[in-house]
Amino acid sequence: MITPIFKAQKKYKKALLIEFGLLVTNFFILLVYKKTLAFAFIAGAFTAFLPFACFVLSFLWVKKIQNINIKRFYLAELLKIVLTSILFIVFFVFFAFNMTVFFAGFLLSIVLNNLIPFFIIRH
Repeated sequence: MITPIFKAQKKYKKALLIEFGLLVTNFFILLVYKKTLAFAFIAGAFTAFLPFACFVLSFLWVKKIQNINIKRFYLAELLKIVLTSILFIVFFVFFAFNMTVFFAGFLLSIVLNNLIPFFIIRH
């Protein structure tokens, strides 16, 4: 049971680093083009990326590997949903972004959350 968890930890660590690098690269490309679009993009991207990273970290990196069970999975998913909701509320209430670019960043991050681990497993 411990070996698959260690493999998953390595794969998701790599996936999170790749996704973070891609999102920051897109941010800098947009920053050269137009600052307001860049900040809207990165806000949307991190609205999906940060909760996913918290989910992975809270589920896979625990002190006692034997404590990984379905209850921990659901609690990690609850953390992800609550954090995503909080980030949406904060960005919608306190900032005036271009919503098209915001949701483009959000959707790109969700797609990367699903595709990068898949390609790492296949590699």
